[in-house]
Amino acid sequence: MVLAVVAALGAAVWALGDPAPNPGGLGALPPPGLDTALPTLPADDGLSTPTAGPNRPVGIASGVTLWPGDDGRLPVSVRWVRHLYGPEAIAVDGDTAYAADIAFNAFDVEDGSLRWRTLEPTGEGFDADGGVLIGTQLSDQVRVWAPFDYDLTVDRSTGDIVDLAPGGTRSPRGFTPLPAARPTGFRVHVGTGRVVARDANGHIRWQIAVDEPVFAPMRAIGIPGGLLVVASSGDLIALDVPAPA
Repeated sequence: MVLAVVAALGAAVWALGDPAPNPGGLGALPPPGLDTALPTLPADDGLSTPTAGPNRPVGIASGVTLWPGDDGRLPVSVRWVRHLYGPEAIAVDGDTAYAADIAFNAFDVEDGSLRWRTLEPTGEGFDADGGVLIGTQLSDQVRVWAPFDYDLTVDRSTGDIVDLAPGGTRSPRGFTPLPAARPTGFRVHVGTGRVVARDANGHIRWQIAVDEPVFAPMRAIGIPGGLLVVASSGDLIALDVPAPA
């Protein structure tokens, strides 16, 4: 009797018409919507300057820690940290650090502040399958070449898009990749779960541990008075290295 009533009610509803029939059938959950919007990217998104007592571990981000070396001392300090959402490449040109992420960013090397940010016009964000290079195009333009995905040229001063085209597997004409200076004072190895800095004798002087690696390692880059490193957590970290006494 109960089954007959339920069937009758179902038939009645169907006869009235369903303005939005569920493709999964009666009672099934609707398919999840696709969210392709960029996360909120305010100018100071992820910018911080973590500190700690002398020779003490420094919490850089959740699950990311800067540790002293084998001798219990920490010979570097954190200048600034910014979080990236999908880091593909970093480069430095004078006092500017460039980061190819879901957006293309220009940061001040000294304090990590945002100089400009170039967003992908459709709002989906820049996405690459590896091999990304950042370089110059003429004297007033910066170019991001993602050979399998996109080829972006922007105004060096403002970040305004000059040209955006599909990527090509051949190096673009007139493109000069920015050099990546090696850090001085330490031999820095950027691994998946750890960034380890050793001295000339092989002793660990400091290291950064990442509890939950997400991104592939990138080579550390030397900057005046320090270095830049992208941890596998996606954090872009600027470290100060004191000059030898």
